[in-house]
Amino acid sequence: MQDPETNQPKGFGFCEFEEADGVIRALSHLSNLSVDGQELLVKCNAATQKYIDDYKLRKVLLLLMSTIQSYAEKDEPSPKRQEHQPVFDSQELPRRDAEIRR
Repeated sequence: MQDPETNQPKGFGFCEFEEADGVIRALSHLSNLSVDGQELLVKCNAATQKYIDDYKLRKVLLLLMSTIQSYAEKDEPSPKRQEHQPVFDSQELPRRDAEIRR
């Protein structure tokens, strides 16, 4: 493949990853990396980007739920919260999710 403006050979490649973390690392560490004076362009298709976005959200929610559970198990007060922050019972989440989908 050649660059239409310069007629110089244009390198490209495709990668497959077994895990979403590998895709995330490649996108963050290799994008705009300079190789032989040229910057790499690393991107993924729309379906993969949606999967990565959902994957990141699930990881954040799992971390949040784990943190809440660890405070509950230690029987310690949770960190001080500001008045405007909502408080919810983790048991209510599935029910609220079902209500939203109706």
